[in-house]
Amino acid sequence: MKRALSILLLSGFAAAISLRAAEIRFEDVFYLDEVHAKPLPLKTTKRVKLTVSRDQSTPLAILEPADTVWVLGFAEDRLYVETQITSGKAKGWVDESALEKVPEEIRADIEERIGTARRHKELIAKRQIDFGMTRKQVEAALGKPDERTRTQEGETVEEQWMYRTYKNIPQRDYYYVDGKLYERAYYKKVFAGGKTVTFRNDEVTAIKDEEKVPETTASTPVIVAPPPLIYHY
Repeated sequence: MKRALSILLLSGFAAAISLRAAEIRFEDVFYLDEVHAKPLPLKTTKRVKLTVSRDQSTPLAILEPADTVWVLGFAEDRLYVETQITSGKAKGWVDESALEKVPEEIRADIEERIGTARRHKELIAKRQIDFGMTRKQVEAALGKPDERTRTQEGETVEEQWMYRTYKNIPQRDYYYVDGKLYERAYYKKVFAGGKTVTFRNDEVTAIKDEEKVPETTASTPVIVAPPPLIYHY
């Protein structure tokens, strides 16, 4: 019985170590490093479990009152933190209610950053962009640009990404061979619009949409009329 219990405890400990080694990131958690915010130091106000999993099923340690944790991510009612435990530094989850409150001005700044990050994520999913996005976010939304230009003045780096859209427009013309009239249908690749995105120090500061050319559909093809026939008597 004792041997079985020892094996079970060792297995649980190994699983915990494995989980700690491979950090899992959740879509509904806003991590401070993703919104360019530094880890936030807070103290515990009561004893609380530090767990590997968000559902508190795999405890790593028990934190005592006045222990310091560094907040790395915000989720509903739980925070992802890093702290010092007996075996060294560890990352895990704690109940938000067991930590001191975040100062109002700091919380407001973090919430604004998180709100911006959430909005950017939604836009990227729709293949749209907005001011304040980084190069990485724009590329995630629109893909790699067709052209790039880069200038630097002092410490300010300005870069422009140009996206070009082309469409195949149906065309039709006529020609003569040995006095016989022939018709030719084909498609012509034409510029249909685009977008120029300006970055300043890795942040979108301007978005310019190019005008689209009038579209020609198959029902209204461009026709090049044949030359008139000339008869000689």
